[in-house]
Amino acid sequence: MANSGEDFFARLPDCLLILIISFLPLKEAVRTSMLAKRWRQLWRFVPYMELDERHFTRLGAANQGNDQEEQLLQFFNFANTWIENYTNQTMDRFSLVFSRPHDYSEDMLCFIDFATRHGARNLELDFTGPAQGADVLPIRPENIPVPFDLPDCVHWFESFNLLKLSACVFNVTSFVNLGTLRSLYLGWVEITSTLIRQIMESCTVLESLSLVKCYGETQFMIMSSGLRRLVIDKCCDLLVLFVWTPNLRSFKYSGTVVEFGIVDFPELEEANVDLRLSPYFDDSNADRIASLLVHLRHAKTLSVCSYVTQLLATAADITSLPRRGNARHLIIKTALDPMEFRGIACLLNSYPQLEKLQLDIGEERIFSADNEDYGVRPLNFAPDTFWLSIEQPTCLKDTLKVVEINGFRGIANESYFSRFLNWHGRVLDTLKLRVDNPGQPPLAPIVQRLGNLNAVVEYV
Repeated sequence: MANSGEDFFARLPDCLLILIISFLPLKEAVRTSMLAKRWRQLWRFVPYMELDERHFTRLGAANQGNDQEEQLLQFFNFANTWIENYTNQTMDRFSLVFSRPHDYSEDMLCFIDFATRHGARNLELDFTGPAQGADVLPIRPENIPVPFDLPDCVHWFESFNLLKLSACVFNVTSFVNLGTLRSLYLGWVEITSTLIRQIMESCTVLESLSLVKCYGETQFMIMSSGLRRLVIDKCCDLLVLFVWTPNLRSFKYSGTVVEFGIVDFPELEEANVDLRLSPYFDDSNADRIASLLVHLRHAKTLSVCSYVTQLLATAADITSLPRRGNARHLIIKTALDPMEFRGIACLLNSYPQLEKLQLDIGEERIFSADNEDYGVRPLNFAPDTFWLSIEQPTCLKDTLKVVEINGFRGIANESYFSRFLNWHGRVLDTLKLRVDNPGQPPLAPIVQRLGNLNAVVEYV
């Protein structure tokens, strides 16, 4: 065993030190040059390049004029110096983040050409700016960035493993070969049904597909027997989503309520449904969402949002929820408002093998019955007695062992639910209460009322 004062890294050869540095982001890799004289040049040999404008400039209206131009000059000086001193013959990954590609198109083309000439099989190009950062639907036309045309050197490259493109023109037929591509991310890209079909046909070994804030198409039809991961995130024009991917392992949908045509995913391990960007509340969508959850019933980990629990809570009669869902870990992003109580109870009843329940409490939008525009039915129960009156979920009797409540405040609704867990959780042995605000009222009285339950309070 080495002595406590001995430098372990001093005994390692340079090749292993470079391998260790290569797992760091470039900004952190450069900082290793200050560790010792031996480390001064090692970061230059990492097999990747990250050029990120945000590391040099402060984007936004408050940083205009000479200051921003000087910061951009620092960015280009760093990039050109790096390229001039790059000694590796090949490169594994190249990442470029820049918000004004059309103003500096020649520089962008030089950077991208350098990456392809060095065989960068993992290429990431992000040409979005501050206007594309907001998570709001519908997306305003003036916030859609002008897409950047990919140069021929990208289209002619024949061995991509990963393409992550934001605010770029993506035309499958322009590529010589996409047969090696395993992961494709398209952000702020105009989508058509033809483009989706071409992606599925040309990317024969594709395992991961992410469509983020894409626009221009109302119907997505995604059919692939090889796809393992699918992300549909805030695609503003989407109205219908049809998915046939029998070997899918991970599914994430974020956006508004659409018409879901989902064929069962028997191999599904995790699913995330986030509808918090829906602009209005319509309880007629409850059965549509319940049907979606049925098709996601094989997921071992399921994450849903407050909008889902409110939809389920306001439905007069839900008969289509899964009764034998496979979820072992259920994550609910919630305000734990009475308008969600019945929906949460429905979910607990749907997953009889649940082992861990995680509530992420935050400032969720609650569609109150007091607002006539929402069309929400008023509560027909008293919040302080609701959890006393419902049928005991099977998971509480047989399988649920851990409950984690993040953002716990100790307010009445949280206390009602915690006591419900204590009364009915026959195998529950741990309740983690994570508190964001250490200055809030003492939680000791609440914890004492939980009886013999092993309640752990953590301040974060």
